[in-house]
Amino acid sequence: MFINYKYEFEKVISTIEVEIKTPEIEELELRRDELESKTNLKTVRNISWAINHLKQSKKFYSRAGGEMGVAKTHSNIDLFLGGGLLNDILKESKRSSSRKYINAGNRCLNNARKILKEILDIKLPHITVETGFRDLLFDNIFTDISSRSAITSSQNGINDGIRQINEQIKRLQEILNNLKEEN
Repeated sequence: MFINYKYEFEKVISTIEVEIKTPEIEELELRRDELESKTNLKTVRNISWAINHLKQSKKFYSRAGGEMGVAKTHSNIDLFLGGGLLNDILKESKRSSSRKYINAGNRCLNNARKILKEILDIKLPHITVETGFRDLLFDNIFTDISSRSAITSSQNGINDGIRQINEQIKRLQEILNNLKEEN
């Protein structure tokens, strides 16, 4: 007997809930759904832009790594074969080119940071390259070793930065795919 009353009570409650929904409430619910959809679309767009900036920065860092590789070759020649002033100038030229690529990559990373700042907390690298004018002024074995060490350190920083960017791109791709599945 009690079960029948419970069933009747639930039936009455469900009809009351249907009657309570006014057109204003339905309109508000539709607006809320539209706003959530627009918010997700904006988030998807921002994450896509950030991924593009990260990929661009990775290209710049790869180019910088290539320039550093050439600079390291010149450094090895200078250290082991006594390359001379011309070799030092070529080495510094490649380091300078590398710095330009790194600065361009850092600008792309800053753009990605600005875009993602509102959405999520993301750790992105900041890469720098040391200058090596000591080697041009004081061409001896100690400055050659110091220069080679700085180039190796910069190469390691570039490679580590590229690795971190790849991890963040992968993480953002997963977030993007999840958001697209929700829509």
